[in-house]
Amino acid sequence: MRKYLYYIWLFSATLLVASCSKQEVSPDNGEKIAFYVKSQQAVTASSRALIEDTKYLLNNGKKLPLYVTDEVGGVFSNTEVEYVANGVWRSETEWQEGKQYTFYAYIASPKASSAGSQGVYVSNKGYTVYMQQPKSYSDDPGVWSDYLMSYRVSANGSNKGLVKLDMERVTACVELYMAKSESMGEVTVKSISFNDVKTYAKLGLTKHAVPGDSEGLYGMKNTWTVEPDDNSVTDYTRNTVSSLLNYADNRFDENFLQMKLLVIPQSLIDGPTLTIDYEVNENGNWVTYQSEFKLSDYSIGSWDRGHKIRYYIGIDTSIKLEGVVEPWKSMDYIESTLLPKN
Repeated sequence: MRKYLYYIWLFSATLLVASCSKQEVSPDNGEKIAFYVKSQQAVTASSRALIEDTKYLLNNGKKLPLYVTDEVGGVFSNTEVEYVANGVWRSETEWQEGKQYTFYAYIASPKASSAGSQGVYVSNKGYTVYMQQPKSYSDDPGVWSDYLMSYRVSANGSNKGLVKLDMERVTACVELYMAKSESMGEVTVKSISFNDVKTYAKLGLTKHAVPGDSEGLYGMKNTWTVEPDDNSVTDYTRNTVSSLLNYADNRFDENFLQMKLLVIPQSLIDGPTLTIDYEVNENGNWVTYQSEFKLSDYSIGSWDRGHKIRYYIGIDTSIKLEGVVEPWKSMDYIESTLLPKN
């Protein structure tokens, strides 16, 4: 019987900068105050968690509303603004000539009925968030709780233009991809489990960022406190049997994706582990293996808000786990695993 050795190591990604594609929005439609989220280029390594595409805000076609507050003009106070089309949310409130405004907004999905119930419960005009992720794994993206808060942005009522909002996430995204080498026989994954994951937290906004600094760079970010509930741990297990494909140049191809979950920000110290149960066809005989990785032993020490943490497992004569951390943008740039702390 072939002996399998187990290794775990960390891939350090190179910083790559690329521009975002231009996003089309509908006309500002005159006197009504309207908002949009626009594609933008990431220009510094501290630019994080900016949402580059409104598809992320629509929750698979549900067209979620914005909740808008105006700190200066006072025309909105946590007011629901409906989505219209083409990345635009339009209110029924008209601009007032010459009036100054300072807007911020948030999106929450799914909305919880009370603090502690599954979903996102929001208070204090979006500044305080109680988030309860589901207790069991689901492939349905609509099940996972997600919360996005904008930067503060100023506007003048005489301009009557669309108000551009820069949005940040307070959740983290964890993904697991798996593949095998061509030299291997058939490999079947029987079970995958992220164990001891915290699911509930209270989050508080302590610093509300503005869209740009004096140089116009997107280096600011909202600052949050995170109070996770240490007793809210669960195991996210996927028991669907799947056969692994052979390696390809793009390890993060959707065909290799095994699990995807949204999590509250949390440290991995003495926390989650990853367990894989799989079978290998060795010369016509199916041999069962189990591998467990203690995630706190490696360089990614936390699941930080607004980041994707992508794990990749390749099975050859050994099994290797790689971790890549990137901001929550499609593929515009990848941050090093040496990240500034929140």
